[in-house]
Amino acid sequence: MSVEELIAAAVERAVERAVETKLRPVLEQLRGGAGVAGEYLSVQEAAALAGVHAATVRGWIAQGLRTHGQGRIVRIRRDDLVAFMREGAARGAGRTAESDVVSIIRGKQAAAGGGGRPG
Repeated sequence: MSVEELIAAAVERAVERAVETKLRPVLEQLRGGAGVAGEYLSVQEAAALAGVHAATVRGWIAQGLRTHGQGRIVRIRRDDLVAFMREGAARGAGRTAESDVVSIIRGKQAAAGGGGRPG
């Protein structure tokens, strides 16, 4: 074997190991595979896991999805997200696009320190 072939084989093995140990668990988690119930997710990770846009998760936060942290750095426990989604499926019939928009606006006002309704 030439030096180039040895290097190529070593790189290929390293990439295979990296995919197996790092990437595969993440992909399985995003596909709904087994995950750690108490793990913390960013808004973007929660959105990917739920199959929705990050803005939807922020709306859920405004509607009461429990978060941990403060300011712009918030984390969502995986089991809290799952429970919220199950509850949402049960109460989803009464939800409208207008109520979602109102919840998002109120959440942004509260985050900005505006508190209540615009005057």
